[in-house]
Amino acid sequence: MHAWAVPAEQASTARAMSDWPLLSLVIFLPLAGAGFILLIRGEPEVVAQNARSVALWTAGITFLLSLLVWGTFDPTRADFQLVEKVEWFAGLDISYHVGIDGISLFFVLLSTLLTPISPACISTIERTIANPRPVPLSRREKYG
Repeated sequence: MHAWAVPAEQASTARAMSDWPLLSLVIFLPLAGAGFILLIRGEPEVVAQNARSVALWTAGITFLLSLLVWGTFDPTRADFQLVEKVEWFAGLDISYHVGIDGISLFFVLLSTLLTPISPACISTIERTIANPRPVPLSRREKYG
């Protein structure tokens, strides 16, 4: 058995996962998270905290889904994988068609890895802006 071969009991799970619209979930889950953020109401501080939480959870789940995309991806095939095609308006020949290849797989992973870092860093940035540290006099003279 080759290193990339999947045992028979795991093959059915891999096929079941490939039936999920993983790419569409990775694409549209952040949009759904943004919709939830728009629905948050209350005091500004509470809204900001809840919006950060929704953004972090949405980004984290999106990253986990992208790891499933990576796990489902077969590097021995040279064609597009996890292809999804849905006819939207057949009369106008408009459809939704998405797939992933080996190069774009790593861009998806990188994007979904970096996205949760943003909401996680916002509170640190806000604390720094709220309580700035004074620049030592020696640096002010040196850099103007």
